Parts: sequence; structure tokens; C-alpha cells
Amino acid sequence: MNRIIGIDLLKIISMMLIVSLHVLGYGGAIPNNNVINAPYLTTWFLEIISLTAVDTFGLITGYLYIDKKININSIFKLWIKVLFYSLLIYIIFLLFNSNHILNLTSILKYCFPLVMSHYWYFTHYFALFFFIPFINRLLNILDRKQYSFLCILIGFLFFIMNTIRTMIVFPFSLLLVLYIIGGYIKRFVNITFNNKKLLLIFFVVVFCNLLFRMFFIKATTVLFKNPMGGLFTKNESPTILFQSVLLLLIFRNVEIKSDRLNMSIKYLSKLSFSVYLIHAHELVLNNLITNSFIFLSTINNPILIIIHWLAIVISITFVCLTIDALVEFFFNRIGIYHLIDRKLSYYNAMFDSMFD
Repeated sequence: MNRIIGIDLLKIISMMLIVSLHVLGYGGAIPNNNVINAPYLTTWFLEIISLTAVDTFGLITGYLYIDKKININSIFKLWIKVLFYSLLIYIIFLLFNSNHILNLTSILKYCFPLVMSHYWYFTHYFALFFFIPFINRLLNILDRKQYSFLCILIGFLFFIMNTIRTMIVFPFSLLLVLYIIGGYIKRFVNITFNNKKLLLIFFVVVFCNLLFRMFFIKATTVLFKNPMGGLFTKNESPTILFQSVLLLLIFRNVEIKSDRLNMSIKYLSKLSFSVYLIHAHELVLNNLITNSFIFLSTINNPILIIIHWLAIVISITFVCLTIDALVEFFFNRIGIYHLIDRKLSYYNAMFDSMFD
């Protein structure tokens, strides 16, 4: 697969936004401030930007794979990494405090992270991965008019209707819908947009989302005595989807002339998923991140909030990337990836032959 440097860069930034979601949410900056003031507005502004991360990853998957064959080896290499971090972090916490995590439920959860959905995104991505060839076969027979109607239909039913009336949305269905939309952008949105204008539109939409949130909190408090501000600030919201589409359109045309910088971005992009595996491990979230960043909600200067937020997000990302670089070195030294390639080559070829 030919790599697109802008998409690699977007993967890194999106993973940093995942970190941001957990810093602001689990970290306590947002849950501990319900008064509309400077810290509230600033942290929610950052939160609304960060909410694009999950949708962006779903769109990227569709964008990259709509016209490609899947490689079974790659998903099992990723699964090995998931299992490794799930067990490693569990064992580390066992060494320091086994009182609450040495039980059958915890052992099953961390030994079988895929089936126990310890990492919810990977569980549903793993399921989607094996449907990709079938989805592509169906999507690629559609012409532009048919595919456009499909996107409008799922956009209305999934995003608009879910905003009007909250429904139970399964992560798999969200990833599937995002895959379809990402594929459409790859196949039919061939116009080169002005990135500066798109970036301006992105921040206007973020600002409007923030205004919508404040308006709906006020309105629903008065009308129903129950504040409902989350209509436009969730992954299934049309505005969050629009923000994610804008980011994809911006970054797909990014070009970097420096070969050294290109190589660095490609390398970090390959490691970026492990940032999620390390910092979003349940034990890390509960013991190291939860309520560790409440102080962000007490800073009255928006610029200082953003500086602290950026420093925290970059630091966590850097530590996770450094750890994974060492793990990758170790995996390559013991030849685990080579073993997977050798053992699964037959099955990969057999799976490919089904769609030739």
C-alpha cells in the first residue's frame, strides 16, 4: 500500500486527540466543572476538537482500504501487540498492588482482551477488518449517484436521527458507517480544496458546536429541568462527523518535502496505535490518569490551560511512543513478526484468492 504522508500525520494527531479525550474526561478537567466560565469554555473547546479522533480513524480506514486488499498478517500482528500490552501492564500493576485486580474476572479480561473487549475500538475494528473485502465488493459496484445516495441515507438515519432522538449505537455500526463515508471520499471527492479555508471552517464548526452546547444546556434546563448539552458533542453527531471529514480533506493533500521528516512521520504513524494500547489500558486510566488533571479546570487563563493541556498530551504521547519503539525493537529481534508472516502466508493467499 502506497503511504500518504498527510494521512500518516493525521493518524499521529488523531491519536494525540484520543489522549486528550482521556486527559480531559478521565483526568477530571471536564467532569469537575459545570459552571460556564473561562476554564469550562476552554476545556470544552478542546474536548470538541478531540472528539473528532474516533470518527477520523474510521474515515481513514475507509479511505485507505476501499480500493485495497487486506493483509491478514497485519491484523494478527496488531492483535499480538494488543495482547502483549494488556498482559504486561496487568503484570506490572500486580507487582505493586494485587489487592483489587488479582481475581478471575481481571485475569480473563487482560488475558483475552479481544473477546472481553478490553480495548473496545480494537475489538470492533478486528471484526470490521474481515468484512472489508465483502464491503468493498459491494461498494465498488456503485456509481457516484448510487454511492452518494447511500451516504446521504446513512448520514440521515445514523447521524441526524440519532441526534434528534438518542438511540443505542454499537461501535461496530459506527465504524462501518465511517468506513463507507471514508471510501466515498477516496473514490469521488477528487477536488483539491484550499487547506487554509478548510481549517478556518473547521474551527468555525468547533466554535458553533460549543455555542450549541451552551444553548441546549440553557434551553433544556428551562424547559425540562434536565440539562442536555451532549446532542452535538458525541461521535454520532453530524457536526463531529463534519469536523472529521474536514480534517481528512485537509491532511490528505499535505506534502512534506523533507525526506528525513517523512521517514519520521511514517515511523511514528506505525507506532501510534500503541499510544492507545498503553495509556487507555484500564489500569493506567484508573490509577494514573483519573482525576490527575483536575487542576486544568481551576486555571482562569485560557492560554495557560491550552499550554498545560498541550504539554500533558505531548508528554503522554512521547512516553508511549518511546515504550513502543523499544517493544518493536524487541519483537523484531526475536522474529515474532517474521513468524506470523510465515505461519499465515498460506491463509492470507487463500483469503486473497477468494476475491480475485
